[in-house]
Amino acid sequence: RWPWHCTQLQAGPLRARMEQFCREQGFVAEILLWPLFEGQVLTAGIMGIIPRLRYLLVTPALLHALNWDELRSVLAHEIGHVTGRHVAHMIEQSKKLNIATLGAMIAGMLLGGGGKGSQAAVATAMAGAQALALKYTRENETDADQNGLQYVLKGGYDPQGLVTFLNKI
Repeated sequence: RWPWHCTQLQAGPLRARMEQFCREQGFVAEILLWPLFEGQVLTAGIMGIIPRLRYLLVTPALLHALNWDELRSVLAHEIGHVTGRHVAHMIEQSKKLNIATLGAMIAGMLLGGGGKGSQAAVATAMAGAQALALKYTRENETDADQNGLQYVLKGGYDPQGLVTFLNKI
């Protein structure tokens, strides 16, 4: 029923705190344990853009490695991705990059005469597209950090958890 062999985070104090923080931000998601690399990776993520079909994924290692202030900062960061509409922006940027890359590759093949010049032009177009995609990813991560900090501050929580969690990962 759940994606990627995830399981529902068991009811208890931790789940209740996580759900409460999400509610305070007006955020709706099902909280799932994510067994990525046997659950040993310190990571979290959001899957889904529709609130009723949205999942907040956390690995068991993340839950064990972080204290509540740090985990709250991770939740705030992930919520920041959603409120920043990063998935929608990535889809839009991907469309533009794909069209531009394809155009550059075709131009390179035509102008390069099919030889090493064509190969170099295609490789350059692909490398440029990857560099731009990484730039957008870094921008989204920075934006999610800034949004997350605002959620933590708005709730009157200690922002030091954001700093210590970033140092841990």
